[in-house]
Amino acid sequence: NILDFFNYESMNVLALPSYSITENYKALYCKSRLDPHIFASAGIEHYLDARDTKEYYTNLIREYHAMGFDGIKIIEGKITTYRDVKMQINDRRLDGFYQYAEEHRLPIVMHLGDPAHFWDASKATPYAISRGWVYTEDEPSLEMLRSWVDDILARFPKLTLILAHFYFMGDELSRAAMLLDSYENVHFDLTPGGEMFVGFSKNPDEARAFFEKYQTRLLYGTDMYNAFDSPEKADAEIAGPRVFRVRSCVEKTEGFMAPNLSDRPLHAFGFSKEIQNKIYRENMIRLYGYLPRQLDVERIVCALYRIRDERELNAAEIENMKTMISYFESSRNN
Repeated sequence: NILDFFNYESMNVLALPSYSITENYKALYCKSRLDPHIFASAGIEHYLDARDTKEYYTNLIREYHAMGFDGIKIIEGKITTYRDVKMQINDRRLDGFYQYAEEHRLPIVMHLGDPAHFWDASKATPYAISRGWVYTEDEPSLEMLRSWVDDILARFPKLTLILAHFYFMGDELSRAAMLLDSYENVHFDLTPGGEMFVGFSKNPDEARAFFEKYQTRLLYGTDMYNAFDSPEKADAEIAGPRVFRVRSCVEKTEGFMAPNLSDRPLHAFGFSKEIQNKIYRENMIRLYGYLPRQLDVERIVCALYRIRDERELNAAEIENMKTMISYFESSRNN
């Protein structure tokens, strides 16, 4: 429904095991069943105990790659996930993980930080408060989080890294440019984070020059969830407005309104079809390939049984596991 409604040729499903331990395998299930142009990116599965060793994480990414994942999603740079995992994204236990991704050019989509005002309770919106997105002085600051990325890139400078939400640098374009100039495989995606459009509108000439110079380093993103039950609902609720804000910024030639972001029209750049095509399509193909990687069904089945036997699952996860095991076992037998 999403592919049809928004006229997408392909989709990269980003799994978040911190939300549910079955997420990775649901992403593979979608990749296998829905469409030949569905890509899947694995999130890190933590035990949150002594089993979380350097050897474990190194073997984990090797297994993800062997199963047929097309990339990696890291959400541990968001404070709400960091609270649970209590592991810095530059932890040395992840060295083998990043080294493998660097050597195999496995793209990592990384959520790092949040809008700067999330660290200022006086500026928090009711929505941010309801989601727990208000942070204190006792938690890592945005600058500290970014220092962890700097540390990763200093040790793995060829890492293919896609920093989500424009790295929350919509009003720090000079700094964003320095990062892209320093590391040839670092990219930004344009997933809102709607505050980026406000930043672009404050300095439209600088923003236009940035997009034109770094047109091969920017990727379209949606922040679209799988929580709606119809494309009409997708259009009306949270995903639709986010999608159309990105597209309005890139495609329109006149300002566009974005309620809850600004009471004034935000700047639209009306980029050329050549730039649009790079942002929407070519840059993704260059990093991930035109078609997704083949799945190793035998490995997937083994992983499903391991998760089923090792983890404590809730009722919904148990039912999902039954469905996935049945499907992949059938695929293996065929």
